[in-house]
Amino acid sequence: MKEVFAEIEGFKGYYVSNFGKVVNEKGHELCPYENHKGYLKVGLCIRGECGTSHKKRVHRLVAQAFIPNPNNLPEVNHKDLNKHNNRVDNLEWVTGEENRRHYNNIKNMRKDGTIK
Repeated sequence: MKEVFAEIEGFKGYYVSNFGKVVNEKGHELCPYENHKGYLKVGLCIRGECGTSHKKRVHRLVAQAFIPNPNNLPEVNHKDLNKHNNRVDNLEWVTGEENRRHYNNIKNMRKDGTIK
């Protein structure tokens, strides 16, 4: 898969890639930080609002830019449970119930692939 970038809606001059990178208009990659739940976040500024940083979760930026959500599902699931793997092919829109079920199924999976 080739890396492509899309402008982040509402944040002119910032772009997110299908690989989970966030860059500014000069092409400099923003350094994400890990929040208390283990998700990667970046701070984005709206032009004209100097000093105000909007913290955004990288996986949601990727999903909003590259994954259609016609059913307006509220959550983004990491298929492999790795909260640092924000590649588009590892993400999917889900309901809260689907997200919790996926987590529990993976956590309870035996090495042979069967569920405990």
